[in-house]
Amino acid sequence: MNYFFIVSFFVILITGYYFFRKYEKGISVFFIFSLFASIYYMGIPIELILFNTSFVNRGMVLSQNHIESIMLMSILSIIGFGVGYYLSGYRLMPINTGKAAAKAHTTTRSIYFLAISVVIVMFALFSEELRNSFLSYKGNFTTTYNNSFYAYSKEILFCSVSVVIVFLSNKKFIYKIIAIVLTLVLMVFGIFSSDKDPVLMAIIAWGVFFIRKIVEYNLNKIRIYIVLFLLAMIIIPLSSTYFSFYRSGDLFRMEVIKKNGLYRLFESVGPMNSLIMVLDINDLEYQWGRTYTSGFINWIPKSIWTERPMDLSEKFAKEKIKDWEPGQGLGFSLLAEAYINFGVLGAFIQYLMIGLMIGGFGYFTRWIFKWEQTLFADSIFFIWVVYTLVIIHRGPFNIPSTYIRFILPFIFYYFVFDYKDRFNKLWKKIVKK
Repeated sequence: MNYFFIVSFFVILITGYYFFRKYEKGISVFFIFSLFASIYYMGIPIELILFNTSFVNRGMVLSQNHIESIMLMSILSIIGFGVGYYLSGYRLMPINTGKAAAKAHTTTRSIYFLAISVVIVMFALFSEELRNSFLSYKGNFTTTYNNSFYAYSKEILFCSVSVVIVFLSNKKFIYKIIAIVLTLVLMVFGIFSSDKDPVLMAIIAWGVFFIRKIVEYNLNKIRIYIVLFLLAMIIIPLSSTYFSFYRSGDLFRMEVIKKNGLYRLFESVGPMNSLIMVLDINDLEYQWGRTYTSGFINWIPKSIWTERPMDLSEKFAKEKIKDWEPGQGLGFSLLAEAYINFGVLGAFIQYLMIGLMIGGFGYFTRWIFKWEQTLFADSIFFIWVVYTLVIIHRGPFNIPSTYIRFILPFIFYYFVFDYKDRFNKLWKKIVKK
């Protein structure tokens, strides 16, 4: 039965890749989602089957029933997301971004100004917080959790610089050099502050550039997707595990991976633990979607709403971590939230909703930045959607909040410059008369 689920899973993946490679040019949104869903949901079960064991990590055991339920829900999540995203009608087209950005003077200037202004704010108002973030991993997550405005300023910094990298990487050679320098700055910041986010954002920023190359060199083929998928299934957990060893001060050794397996050392263990615990609840009362409300309110900082309810991830961490401190977490599987709400079929229902929502936010981004700047808007949206599809599997439903937090600064600066340009044009007409 295990191998039936594994074969079915990969057949569905390949079928989806075949369809969406024609639906979207370059690497599709479906590919990004299915890749990280595979890493977080299927990685551990497949590894346990290959190692012929049920032991995961720290006393956690994955029974045969667990494996079958998780693989079935994984398959349903892939199908649900694909159907939902297709029904939304949205297609991501981050191609020829340089030409689009050259025409979109208002938007381009607003992004550059946003990036510069947030850098100034960070050093002017949060120099002490930056220093604490660089001292240790614990100092970073504690400072970030306890200071909402600092945390949000960091988010804006990473996002705005990433979008700038997207623009510069699609221009002439000298601009690509500047983009590489900014990429290295983000990566160094992430490494020395033990924060994966700036490293991840820097890598995502080059996604538009490489997607263009895939289209230019006619590499949008099934075999390319399969090769990229297989390489990513090894490289991503391996590099993430190495980073985790680094920030905890432990020595990374390949012997440990050979003995224990790669995925059982990877950060997917935390979310998988929450999923096992949820599956083991005999008298579980389905929530019928009530847990999703936190995903619409978590964008409000706790410094403003001090009594903001904890989400599933925070509650889980507080229950399981001894001497829990604000900011600490174990990860909570999004697949577990699907089960809490609707049972096994929740995997299809929840991810259908997520696929529709992703497409809806894509349309909104195009609308807010004007339809004639579609490619430009898609480049901004690309940063958010890829980042979101990478991290959603290790936390509860939070997509609306992450989108609001991401898009608000861009909208604000865009309309400031847009109305400034309109006023200047109006003033010139008045002067001529």
